Amino acid sequence: MARERRTHGDQYPIYGCLFGPTPMQSLDAAPILLPTAFDDVPLPPLKPGTHCISATHLQGIYLSMWGPWRESWEERFQDRSRALALLTPLPPEEREKSYGIPPELFVRIGVEFHLLEYHRLLAQLREREPDAVLNGAILIHRLDEPTLQSLLQAGPPAQMGRFAE
Repeated sequence: MARERRTHGDQYPIYGCLFGPTPMQSLDAAPILLPTAFDDVPLPPLKPGTHCISATHLQGIYLSMWGPWRESWEERFQDRSRALALLTPLPPEEREKSYGIPPELFVRIGVEFHLLEYHRLLAQLREREPDAVLNGAILIHRLDEPTLQSLLQAGPPAQMGRFAE
């Protein structure tokens, strides 16, 4: 029998990016899984919630974009952000006619932006104290809408300036 998906405060879902078979019994919840290098879980939309992220994954060790946030990733993130701001309001026919962007390329731009946004959020969370720590290895970040938006809209993660590519 599937466990019921619960939310904290009956408002926000619980997300999990866990290393190995880490039990979530302490949360008494079935989290929405976030992708790791070990599974093929699709990346859900970034929404407010309780984000339970293993310390290993928060450092980016086993993620598709591993390590600290890099200047090249920030440039790609900003480029994709500008492209989506320009292209999203246009109908598909206009995107292709005016900019040579067929529908499948527009989808790929959106998918890449979403992945970059997720890894950038993790980099922002590395700079933030967790709200709690579960089992000594799972960092709990409670992100309400204003907090999540401030992290997503913040400037480049501070670690970018500390590490050279």
